[in-house]
Amino acid sequence: MKDINGPWARAPQLVCAILFAAFFNHAIGQTDDSTIDEVVVTAKFQASLADAISQKRSAATQLEAIGLENIGVLPAVSIADAIATLPGVAGARTDDGNIGELSVRGTTDLTLGLLNGREQVTVSSNRNVEYGLYPPSVMTSVQVHKTPIAMMPEGGLSGIINMRTIRPMDFDDRSITVNADLGTYGIGDDTFGADDFGGQFNVTYIDQLSDAFGIALSAAYANEPLGRESAVTPFEWRAFTGGFGAPADVDGDGTFGEEVVPGGFNVEQEGGEEERVSFFAALQWQGENLEVNFDLLTSTRDQEIDTFGFNFIGTTEASGTLVDPQINVRTVEGMAFDEYFAGTITVPATNATGFGSGGSSQYNQDTTVERDTLSTGVNIAWENELWRASGDISFSEAEGDEQIFAGTVHGAPSGGFGGPTFTLTYNALGEDPTLSVLEDLTDPSIFVPRQFEELRLANEDELTAFQFDLERNFDSAGITRISAGLRFTDREKTFDRISNRFTSAVIPDDPTLVLDDSFVVGVATPENGPQYLAWDLGRLRSRFQQMIPQADAALPAPLAENTQLLESGAIQEDSLSGYVQLDFDTELGGLPFSGNVGLRYVDTDLSAPGWSTPSRETVPAFQITPEHSYFEWLPSANFALELTDTQLLRLGLGTVLNRPPLDDMRSSESIFISGFGANGNAGNPMLDPTVADQISLSYEWYPKDATSLVVAVYYNDLESFVGTEFVTRPVVDVGGTPVDVVFQVPGNGDGGYIRGYEFSINTTFGFITEALESFGTSFNYAFTESNVLPVAPGGVGASLTGLSEDVGNLALWWVGGKFEARIGWDYRSEYIEPNAFGNFLNVDDTLLTSFQISYDINEDIRVGLFGRNIGDEVRRKFSFNIPDRTEFNQSFREVYGVRLFWQF
Repeated sequence: MKDINGPWARAPQLVCAILFAAFFNHAIGQTDDSTIDEVVVTAKFQASLADAISQKRSAATQLEAIGLENIGVLPAVSIADAIATLPGVAGARTDDGNIGELSVRGTTDLTLGLLNGREQVTVSSNRNVEYGLYPPSVMTSVQVHKTPIAMMPEGGLSGIINMRTIRPMDFDDRSITVNADLGTYGIGDDTFGADDFGGQFNVTYIDQLSDAFGIALSAAYANEPLGRESAVTPFEWRAFTGGFGAPADVDGDGTFGEEVVPGGFNVEQEGGEEERVSFFAALQWQGENLEVNFDLLTSTRDQEIDTFGFNFIGTTEASGTLVDPQINVRTVEGMAFDEYFAGTITVPATNATGFGSGGSSQYNQDTTVERDTLSTGVNIAWENELWRASGDISFSEAEGDEQIFAGTVHGAPSGGFGGPTFTLTYNALGEDPTLSVLEDLTDPSIFVPRQFEELRLANEDELTAFQFDLERNFDSAGITRISAGLRFTDREKTFDRISNRFTSAVIPDDPTLVLDDSFVVGVATPENGPQYLAWDLGRLRSRFQQMIPQADAALPAPLAENTQLLESGAIQEDSLSGYVQLDFDTELGGLPFSGNVGLRYVDTDLSAPGWSTPSRETVPAFQITPEHSYFEWLPSANFALELTDTQLLRLGLGTVLNRPPLDDMRSSESIFISGFGANGNAGNPMLDPTVADQISLSYEWYPKDATSLVVAVYYNDLESFVGTEFVTRPVVDVGGTPVDVVFQVPGNGDGGYIRGYEFSINTTFGFITEALESFGTSFNYAFTESNVLPVAPGGVGASLTGLSEDVGNLALWWVGGKFEARIGWDYRSEYIEPNAFGNFLNVDDTLLTSFQISYDINEDIRVGLFGRNIGDEVRRKFSFNIPDRTEFNQSFREVYGVRLFWQF
């Protein structure tokens, strides 16, 4: 892992400066009247770059683009991997190692995802589209719009990502394409439950059945291993405590609470598989003045995940058993602390009787996740030389179902409590903390079942949209088009939580009930940590004799199947918007000058059906339906000035809007009350959207085909921002006792700015010498900063979540006859990620490396080799902005494979 303050922290700027100097030096003598070289591009990757550059140059907004061939040749698992290589776009790896969300110009939650211009729904907790559900094989282009334009749907403050699918009449001939790859996954060698091999396969059929009618069909299947190796992760550094949480004076200097130690240690492995299936169909009919397009995309992702882990806790209460401690003095926010970062300490294998399921414990969890998406629509357009009218009806649906079966065992033979202790020798600081345990954790007889839980989380998101657009074209210079349109959307998201917990196990007073090898399925062997058992959850489940539904006392009366009412509910959102836009093409100071100005109006009504109760025991939950509405005027303008035949200056202005995350507007809540305090979280249906004034300026240079240099600066002035607040209100607990509960709720906090600059270059190295014309590079770098603080009131908390100040992508490629080779590096600097109850973790910087080599056997068949995550870059998080306090450290290993492309 790199030193985040080392040379890699500014490597993108250095590479940028070198390439810019060489590129500019080559072209300095070129005048405005010079002839642009015509380059015939035959290489797949280079052709894709040429297509993307052409889209960018002719666009009405400032945008980034991916061409058809680009998607086909990038070593990307999903469309998200491909989009994340664009300037100003960063991919956020989820905790399972996949790129699930995208941030544009520094923000994750302020981006709108479209398919064929239609808003897409999601089962995530915000509005971020799950791009892993959209297969690259059916896409012809992806465009990331970075400046607003009135005719596009509202909702993308930092950008709008529009994916465009195949239209069969855009192709000249019938085509059948087969793509397949097979990979070997390094995680399978090191992680219990993960396979060694996985692959993908898709076939696409495109045909023009007549001069007017075409059809496209596609099917894709993937089965890939899931796995992660979690190194030892200390968590929750806290002060040593005496009785009932009181601070202790460990070193006897009269100061209490200055000595801190990790609250515990965790080791974990995870293995499983992911299966993805998608189907796509498109029909297109073209008449003399009328065109009809129908498309349907359905995609399913199923995950089966087995998690095996061991939690060691109780270290803060065990200062008396700490041997040979190593102490580091650190100052945090002006306060000095003694970090007991290494030593040998003894912790209980279980806790005292009556304290629930705490204590050191080994856990197994089987998780089944199903994500389904369906997107379909019909577009009818009529046009003649002057007029164009179009209507669009679309439907988007996403469903998510997550089922968890979790079992816990404690080291406590004969009676369930007072079992053995664990002797831990640890080093908790640095990028690779270590832990060893004196006791044998692979002996099943020292454990007893403690708890078993069944949990189901289900949600569904549906959106129906209607849109009508009318355009009037003009042939004369000046105004070229006037357009107007209306759009109506009806969206509903529902979510349910169903839970059962078994906390009464058969105690092994009978020697025949002692756990033995028949309850074990294997042994986990983590790096830098002790071996421990992987349990058979089905066998453990048979040892529990009493089910305690989670709704009986702690939560109000349940629906069927123990649905947790306070944590279930729905969001219903209706929106009506309209726009008018004027496009022009004229001259300014004798230079070609074009662009558009427009105004969009948005009116949104929302209701949030949910459940509430003033007393969790005596008053059954009753339904509530709070309502809210808001409207905004959104002006926009885009201008392009052609300085020369090869140079453009663009300016984008506008007011942009981003709706609050759907789950943040729920009326439901969850509460946790114990002898040590009370807290909860709740939604806020009264949230207003985030609105900002935006300006973006770019200089674009296209000296020849497939070659470009772009520099852009931008500034977003946010009126407000949806952040986190903490409010206290009384809740009647079981037994009729009023309890003050601190709730974490979303709120409209202070705004601020998001600003930055971007640089990108695409070129061959022929400007150095003609012999290097077959070598080239695609490089981009983006810097973003913000003063937005997500925790309110008073602007406290961490920096904007998901914001990496430095994002860069570098690809080097070579074309030689039938061979092509590409190697790429994707860099993202540190960013903040929400953890729990207003806390945040720093996600360390990453540098992901990939490569691809291909060979054209003939015009129709291409074979290749690829590699992903070369160097096994880990996903690491640390706390309190202290880099050597690692609290999450997971490795996903390298992937190598072979690929086949066949078109006939």
